[in-house]
Amino acid sequence: MSQKDLAQWTKHEFKLKKTPAQSTISGILRRQHEFINMSSLELGIKKRRVVQHPQLDSALANWVIQMAGRGQTVQGDLTKEKAKEFAKMLAIPESEQPEFSNGWLHSFQLRHNFNDVVAANGRRAGQKVLYWTNMEALMAETDKYEPKDVFAVDETPVLYTMPPVQNALEEGRMRCKKRFVVSLAANADGSEKLQPLFVSHHEHPKCFRKKTAEQHGLHYFSNNKAWMTGVIFSRWLQRLDFAMANQKRRILLFINDMPSHVIAHLDLTNVVMFVLTPAVMQMLNPITSRVVNTFKKRFRRYHLRHAIDKAEATKNTMFDVDVLQAMKWAAASWDEITTETIKRSWIPTQLVRNRVAMDEHDLLQEEEEVLLDTELEHLMLFLRLPNPVPMMEYLNDETMSDFPVHEDKFDIVSNICEVPEDEVDDTIEESPGRTLSLQEKLKAFRDVLHVLKDRTDADDSALNAIRRVQDAIRMEGQKEAMGALGSSGDTKNVFDLDTGVGGDSNTGVASAHTMAALDVDTQQHMDASALLDSSESSALSAASASLAEGAGDHTSSILGGTADTDGRQHVSDSFHAVI
Repeated sequence: MSQKDLAQWTKHEFKLKKTPAQSTISGILRRQHEFINMSSLELGIKKRRVVQHPQLDSALANWVIQMAGRGQTVQGDLTKEKAKEFAKMLAIPESEQPEFSNGWLHSFQLRHNFNDVVAANGRRAGQKVLYWTNMEALMAETDKYEPKDVFAVDETPVLYTMPPVQNALEEGRMRCKKRFVVSLAANADGSEKLQPLFVSHHEHPKCFRKKTAEQHGLHYFSNNKAWMTGVIFSRWLQRLDFAMANQKRRILLFINDMPSHVIAHLDLTNVVMFVLTPAVMQMLNPITSRVVNTFKKRFRRYHLRHAIDKAEATKNTMFDVDVLQAMKWAAASWDEITTETIKRSWIPTQLVRNRVAMDEHDLLQEEEEVLLDTELEHLMLFLRLPNPVPMMEYLNDETMSDFPVHEDKFDIVSNICEVPEDEVDDTIEESPGRTLSLQEKLKAFRDVLHVLKDRTDADDSALNAIRRVQDAIRMEGQKEAMGALGSSGDTKNVFDLDTGVGGDSNTGVASAHTMAALDVDTQQHMDASALLDSSESSALSAASASLAEGAGDHTSSILGGTADTDGRQHVSDSFHAVI
């Protein structure tokens, strides 16, 4: 559907008086990730104003949320006075401070959905929040929901530059500052994994370049201590509630009793929260007790492989990586966790009793986890590190971090004080070398396949993955060549590229080199494909066709993720991270 067609559909669907301009449609599509992550309240605002003092706004909102958590209703005049106090503590000059008028107060309350009055018990009227009392009451509540509608969430820190050596705790104190907190959530039958939520230090790190977090496919927030706050958690919950309302679903969500998990001010209609106390959350929250560990193993595999690649250049910085690359590793690690792994994490908790069963395929997945442990040990040995730490200690980022995962109660302004620039990540991962040409890229893939084809330890799935990437690069080259010809104004001489006839000679020559590289690679690719059996060749051809047609659009319902044939669950669309 073209943007013109989409404009006509919009007019008809929403009964508009006139057709939206093409520029309007283009702008909406460009910001689609931002709109998908908005709550219903945010979507209802006609004109979005930029907050002039985001630190002040965040501090005041967290204060209101924490007061609501204590069951105290905050009146408008008190909110204004507290805002003035925070403005002074943040050293905002009086000439630059807001007027703190009734209009300012209304905008602040609307922005954070603070208009409704919190009841005396600390909850909104009609809001349903359950608290741990005993196992019988908990299981009676979960029995009211299908396993697909029972979710759990937890946050964990990731020290993405920390090397796995014993002296890292002393030498790497600055590296401990380079971290992000990631929030992970999934349902009991493993059919839905919500998009990870990331919190790191900078609003727009240099490694983001000119793109927003949404354009990088990340659900991202920031504060100077890179921890979860009441405001961030509230926004995540509101979006989840909005998504479930669109699907006409009502879910039960298990959350841990943490300082940032203040929910008294929220007006949720489709999410019922069950708060687990610290005494039982390690035992009953499957994300806390099991899934986080599985996630960390996969993340560290990416990190160790990256270190091995960089070790040949320099050992001093081989564990360094920018925050964008680290978050993409984290998103990929989360996507790799299978339905069976998540189901296996829920079963020991007894939260859904015997309604989630394991089968023979699940046992094979358990064997894969053992192989992953072995691979991590081999990667550590390959690096030959002095005084390496045990793997379980390397996976436990909490013990190495200077800051907790959640904000401290009522330590509002000190929580947002500046962290020295040299103690946080705002760097760009250096490119390992010059940019490779198309011919060089394709030759590199051919060389790798040539080395691997005679090795008995080469995994077929790995070989096929390499070939799929090779096919994708080949398709990109073909599109580039066709695009160059099209821009020259002559597409009839596609097969006479070596002459450059019919257009700019430089364009013809460049396109000729591109097509020549593709011709050579295609022939060698056909030779390599002959090594495959017929089923593998068919699969490879199908993969090439899918890439040529631009396949890979996983658009579905707001949270309607579906599992692949191998049991891997795609991250649900409304929280989808594009890797």
